[in-house]
Amino acid sequence: MKVIYKKYDLNDRQYKLLEILSQNNENIINKEYRELFGVSRSTAARDLRRLVELNLIQKYEISGKEVIYSIK
Repeated sequence: MKVIYKKYDLNDRQYKLLEILSQNNENIINKEYRELFGVSRSTAARDLRRLVELNLIQKYEISGKEVIYSIK
């Protein structure tokens, strides 16, 4: 998996998330990302925002502040 995304200069958490989402065809929210990787809200937001900017994952706003991320 890392070879496919090597040109994007991602961190290990981002690589792992892409692997999880692509293998399981699942979605994730910021809170789950924080719990999975033990990071702060701002770190999770930064990691997820970078993946969205690179067009590797999609962001769906469900209601109000709730956002779901899924693999493209």
